[in-house]
Amino acid sequence: MKLFFIKILILLSLFLIIFILLNNWSQQDKLDKYSNSNETIQTIICKDKFDSLDVLFVGNSYSYSGIYANMFDTAGLKVFNLGIAASGVYFYDLLVNDYLKSCKKVPKTICFVISPMTFSKKSDDFIAYPIHRYLNQDLTNIEITKSYQLYSSFFSITAKSLRKSFQNQFSKSNLNHQQLNCSEKGFIKNDKIADSLSIVKDFIKYQSLKNEQFDLKKSSFFINNIKLLQSKSIEVMILELPTNQLNSCFNKTYLEQYEAFWKIVSMGFNNVYRIPSEHFSKEHYRDIDHLNTNGAIFATQKIIQKLK
Repeated sequence: MKLFFIKILILLSLFLIIFILLNNWSQQDKLDKYSNSNETIQTIICKDKFDSLDVLFVGNSYSYSGIYANMFDTAGLKVFNLGIAASGVYFYDLLVNDYLKSCKKVPKTICFVISPMTFSKKSDDFIAYPIHRYLNQDLTNIEITKSYQLYSSFFSITAKSLRKSFQNQFSKSNLNHQQLNCSEKGFIKNDKIADSLSIVKDFIKYQSLKNEQFDLKKSSFFINNIKLLQSKSIEVMILELPTNQLNSCFNKTYLEQYEAFWKIVSMGFNNVYRIPSEHFSKEHYRDIDHLNTNGAIFATQKIIQKLK
């Protein structure tokens, strides 16, 4: 029996040593931070170059495709569009906290861009978009696993880091710093107009949303974060951009719970704005859910009117 426990102890020790070595190796996944041309990574880096903002927009791809940041200059407003693909409330939390820790003066207003997608499983995809590794004050996979209770995803997230670390080690010649282009302040132009074929493809891509359940845990987390920001004397705005035919991808129960969430925030917070979709035509969209550049111009005009 004693020999058995010794063997178990040796196995556990070996497992711990291997785990520590792999975890340390995975920390090299961010070596390409300043050489990567990925738009998500570049936006995360660019955010630290904009301080004393009137409005910091925080959202997912609907934000970076639908809010034309430079248009606010004509209204005398300093803004930055911190739109990051696949963002949900956990990404928002990471991005805002990282920005607030690095800026000299906090934004007057933080505007969260939300949609039905915000509270779905397609948001906060740490495997596809490990943004926590590229923040100004990066966090480890263990830290974000504990913070957001992502235990079932830990090994997948770590495996992604290990693969990236391996790539970085064997492509050091390609790790030279790239010139950042922050001139669009996070906005990404796209002039494409959605056609029937692209819409059909998107319906197929999003067919899993018909079985989606609205994440009440995320909605509570989001509301608590808003209250925390307000306690720091930061005004919070909640914004919904039009998303073409996205709502038809979700089931009825999900949409009902999403509307119930909007009723809660509308009663609890003053600065809430949903841009009506009926003001937009099919020429304003590039696919089933994103505005194109013309749509972004139109939407931004309405946001500026709201802010004045």
